[in-house]
Amino acid sequence: GYTNASLEGMRKTVQAWTAWRNYGLQTGDFKEAYKFISKNFTDEQKTYDFDTRLYKKGGWIVGGDVHGYEFHGEPINHGGGKYKWKFFMAWPHLIYIEADGEHYKEVVNKDYENNWYMMTLHHDGNRWLIDSVEFLDMKGEKNEE
Repeated sequence: GYTNASLEGMRKTVQAWTAWRNYGLQTGDFKEAYKFISKNFTDEQKTYDFDTRLYKKGGWIVGGDVHGYEFHGEPINHGGGKYKWKFFMAWPHLIYIEADGEHYKEVVNKDYENNWYMMTLHHDGNRWLIDSVEFLDMKGEKNEE
């Protein structure tokens, strides 16, 4: 399983997290996705909280189900139980729609090729936890997601 302190356990954790994160984007329910992130990964927690509030107010997100995560190469051991793993996130756009259906914010992926990220994670003795996900600026531009 994904609790094993092995590379296979890490892979299964990452696969489960991406599935539960996409589920949360579609439903506003990030309860399962929360289980895969460390308490220090506050940016991700803020994203979950924002999206959850949108759904609770009657709003919704279009495009949340089309986030594809393509992990490349093997995870790199950085010592002290920390690993980094590079991945490409494929996504065309997201539309955040308020409950009234009239007010919305669209976030468009303007440069599809510039979507590389680095995930940092560790095993806490019981399970793998994701500590951070950082945008890898390949072209000197800011990512809007």
